[in-house]
Amino acid sequence: MKQRYDISVPLTAIAYALAILYTVLFLCLLPFDRQTVARRDFIVYWATGQQLVHHGNPYDPAALNLIERDAGFPGSASYYMRNAPWALPLALPLGYVSPMAAALPWSLLMLGLLVASVRILWKLLGSPGNHLEWLGYCFPPALFCVVLGQTSIFLLFGLALFLRLHKTRPFAAGATLWLCSIKPHLFLPFVLVLLRSEE
Repeated sequence: MKQRYDISVPLTAIAYALAILYTVLFLCLLPFDRQTVARRDFIVYWATGQQLVHHGNPYDPAALNLIERDAGFPGSASYYMRNAPWALPLALPLGYVSPMAAALPWSLLMLGLLVASVRILWKLLGSPGNHLEWLGYCFPPALFCVVLGQTSIFLLFGLALFLRLHKTRPFAAGATLWLCSIKPHLFLPFVLVLLRSEE
């Protein structure tokens, strides 16, 4: 009887490698391509930081549109942060530098938070030796958030920290929920599951 060869393992490894390669190549391109920087969601956070540094209204669509267009954003509509006001400190440091200078550190921060979140959750599961943590590192929606420079990675990191600390350090665990409150609407399904489990 012939032994069947399982091709899922090499195909998975190839998919992981391609996802990592794409992300690395994109991050290497960022410091040199103004259009790539300006077309990402990151430009909204950078423009918000500009408004904060210059004591402007961070929710003024017209002012933000001018800043974004000056930076090379090609969109026709005005975009502004739809996060809660307590998320504004995250955008403030971006206002002190140009979009080209801020894009790479911001994306590396997102990538670092993704890696840290996966590591925390992997250890919470007992560090199983099946290498499934690589699925977390290469999860396409998460890498897409890194590429676009979205703040959703902060929520993932906040939730991972909460799960890590809620039994041993409840106060610190509660403080980490500040990160989750940046986009509270993303946690509505999670809250519904918790409410359902209480019944």
